Amino acid sequence: MALANQLGLTNKVVSERHYIASQTNLTAGQAAKFITKAVKKNISAKEVRLLYEIYFKCDMEWHHSGFCKGSTGNTMGRTYFISPDETQDIIDNFDKLYPVLEEQKKSAEENMYAFYWTWKNQGSKRRPRWVKVLNTYEGKRAYQPRTLQYVKEMFMKWLRKQKVVSTPDGASQTFQSS
Repeated sequence: MALANQLGLTNKVVSERHYIASQTNLTAGQAAKFITKAVKKNISAKEVRLLYEIYFKCDMEWHHSGFCKGSTGNTMGRTYFISPDETQDIIDNFDKLYPVLEEQKKSAEENMYAFYWTWKNQGSKRRPRWVKVLNTYEGKRAYQPRTLQYVKEMFMKWLRKQKVVSTPDGASQTFQSS
């Protein structure tokens, strides 16, 4: 039985794995409606993903859902799936999970101080000379770059006293090592 070219939930052609998952599991949005009715609190699909990650300590199952318009052009969308048993586990432990979720939301809005390394070419294309650059980040956790090393505000004040050069992306370069 060939499942290729099956129509998914949005009447678009989806992969076989996406089709099988949609037949046996709930999407994050469907699970959010189910959890909202059960616990009588308004829960979004994003919050279902976060609750799943808190409880099971891993990412939800997802499959590509086709192209979506993004800020950088067309990007692949994701449909997240959760089994009915896992949904019931989240409902049963909701009283323990919800305070952790609220704490994560608050910490995402707080300012943080960190640094991270990037590589920069100071040569030409024909003769590249790559140097490692230390960048500092000061801002909200929700918008943090990857591979951060967290530091205290005291250290950030010291970094600011050094000759810091601002970059267009909001980070600042402090010193280089080759």
